[in-house]
Amino acid sequence: MKSTLFAVLWLVILLCACGPQTLSDRRAAVVAAAAVPVPAIEKVSTSRSFSEEQLPDSIPGGECNFDLIAGTVRDMPDIRIDRLSKARYTGWATPSVTEGALPERVTLALVGAKTYALQPVVDTRRDVAAYFKVPALVNAGFLAEASVADVPPGSYLLRVYMQKGGQFIECAVTKKVVVK
Repeated sequence: MKSTLFAVLWLVILLCACGPQTLSDRRAAVVAAAAVPVPAIEKVSTSRSFSEEQLPDSIPGGECNFDLIAGTVRDMPDIRIDRLSKARYTGWATPSVTEGALPERVTLALVGAKTYALQPVVDTRRDVAAYFKVPALVNAGFLAEASVADVPPGSYLLRVYMQKGGQFIECAVTKKVVVK
């Protein structure tokens, strides 16, 4: 929990520090996001396992990003995932930032010779809503405590897919990982 809070605070600071906004604009965006009421989201267990799955055909689109991949900050050049333990995956995804659209479902997939997928739960992301100045994105986050015990060792590409209105959308953001 402490590492997730640190990662979120770090991301807010990083996002607020980037861009052409003035300091007062940044403060106003953070204050506005904090004032947005967060719709209740169903709290379910975040414990999941990646399992072999055949994903439907997808179209490119949407926007997304990872914060933590197997408990490691996404910017690390070498992300290794231990098959013997569960790890945290966090980030956000939206089919359209400008429309403030939320996906009906998010799927994280490890793509290699075969595909292994899981569906994380929705997570509150006030920082994302504040950064894009779109209050509807407050529930654009995803979170999973996941095991890769059923995934053979090897190199994979971690991808984010979103389902919205009958379409399966593949986000362009990916990350190379090694399951060991």
